[in-house]
Amino acid sequence: MNYLVLVIVALAGIALGMYLARRGKGDLISEQSEKKAENKKKILEFVQANGKIQNNGIKKE
Repeated sequence: MNYLVLVIVALAGIALGMYLARRGKGDLISEQSEKKAENKKKILEFVQANGKIQNNGIKKE
C-alpha cells in the first residue's frame, strides 16, 4: 500500500513539474522571438547602410 501512495505522489509531482515548466516557457519564447526580430532589424539596417556584411562588422555593432 505504501508503494502505491509513493507512486501516485511521484506521478503527481512529475505532472505538476511539467505543467509549471511549460507555463514559464511561454514567456521565455516570446522574449527570444522579440530579441531575434530586433537583431534581424539591426542586421538589415547595417546591410543597407554599408552595402555588404562581414562577421567582423556585425560583431562590432
